[in-house]
Amino acid sequence: MDAEQHDMSMQLKGIVLLFVIIVSYLFWIRYLNGLGGIPGPFLASLSSFWKWYVVWKEEMPWRNAALHEKYGPLVRIGPKHVSASSLEALHAVHIHKKGFQKSAMYEILQPQLDKAPLHNVFSTRNVEYHSALKRTIGGLYNMSTVTEVEPNIDRSIQTFISRLEDITNLQSATVDMSAWLQFWTFDTIGEIDFSQPIGFLEAGADIDGICERDHEMMLYYAVWGQVPNIEKFASRWLWNKALKPNRLYTWTVDLVKSRLDHPTESKDMLNSLLHLHKTDPDRLSLREVTGAAYINLVTAHDVLAIALRAIMYYVCRDQSVYRKLNEEILQAERLGNLSEPSKYVEVVLLPYLSAVINEALRIHPSTGTIFERDVPPEGILLHGKRIPTGTVIGVNAWVMNRNKGVFGEDVERFRPERWIDNSEEKIRLMKKNLLTFGAGARSCIGKNIAMMQLLKVIVELYRHFDIELADPKKEWHISGGWLTRQTQMDMVLTKKLQRA
Repeated sequence: MDAEQHDMSMQLKGIVLLFVIIVSYLFWIRYLNGLGGIPGPFLASLSSFWKWYVVWKEEMPWRNAALHEKYGPLVRIGPKHVSASSLEALHAVHIHKKGFQKSAMYEILQPQLDKAPLHNVFSTRNVEYHSALKRTIGGLYNMSTVTEVEPNIDRSIQTFISRLEDITNLQSATVDMSAWLQFWTFDTIGEIDFSQPIGFLEAGADIDGICERDHEMMLYYAVWGQVPNIEKFASRWLWNKALKPNRLYTWTVDLVKSRLDHPTESKDMLNSLLHLHKTDPDRLSLREVTGAAYINLVTAHDVLAIALRAIMYYVCRDQSVYRKLNEEILQAERLGNLSEPSKYVEVVLLPYLSAVINEALRIHPSTGTIFERDVPPEGILLHGKRIPTGTVIGVNAWVMNRNKGVFGEDVERFRPERWIDNSEEKIRLMKKNLLTFGAGARSCIGKNIAMMQLLKVIVELYRHFDIELADPKKEWHISGGWLTRQTQMDMVLTKKLQRA
């Protein structure tokens, strides 16, 4: 054999060896890593590219739901990723004791302060640290404490209504409510956190592209959170525009520094956090104050805006629901049961309003991917399948909120009456398993603030305006990634000249 033939033989052997290694690795990933018995898309069992692509296409909520319809309560959506849909899984993974530890995707959400991750109650993975931090600041989010910032919410609502009245000019006008609701939620969180709106309502526009920039960041987190190990090494190339300074982050850091240098008597979350820090600096550091203020701002506005869009969109699409909600609000006003602006203790007593909000939260959760958790060292047994440690598992709110055993057979229908007509036991079951705000120890700490804002602003919008879709035949657009933001929601607002 001459040298040339020898070289060709060695190359062929190398190719064959590489092929055998790749096939063996894929065979092991597909069948031998402990998840071989869990059904799902074939490509998903071999590579994370399947879920990366589905999230990039913004289709995960519906694809995830369809997979569970096809395969059952456990679906393999990645080589080491399992989506679960049952009450058994929800309670085992998210509710029992402290729940499982969050997955590595949450680390991407943590900004850097002084070249170190700025941990916060949402993105930290450490279960014990999360428990300690939540014990320290959790009292600030109790409903009894939240009412202290109600005047801040009132200021933002009054500005919102005033700006919409300017637009309608006491008549009718077509308004992009998907944008204006985002403007209001950003400004009201600024009021709650810092007694200072960002200024979207006053400008009537996306200031410095903050909303667009925020949306780009959330898409980045959604897509690259599916492959956090790749993101860790490739982030400097992947970020592109996302590497530019985060305006919301720098704004938060600057406001914390300013408040330390120039203390105020304002009743807001920042002063409450700083009071905790001054009372016991060892329990709550200044870094944690900054982290809490930042995560309040950057996550709460989206959850709130998505919920508000869902409420208004579905109410507009069902005239029966619209008439019932409108009549309940106007009747409360005629009876003198609503202040100007309405108070939380008043609006919380409106049963149909609460039912509409619960139903909107059910049918359109703000999160479109599974709530990722790491399977602990001992593994977990679900539906006769032993799921080993090293697996990421979680439940998708878009799947759980359509569980027919919990919410009824008509889960695809927007029907607020399900929160009124059912037995008290059934309603408790629905509320317990509504996953929009998460579940267990890692459920949304700001739920009480969000519910107060939703109740109050919906009352004010419908007591001041008649609202309808500009084009009832046109569907809105939903971004089906980590966040399920809606756009293309033009509505006609007509000022109610005689409300009583």
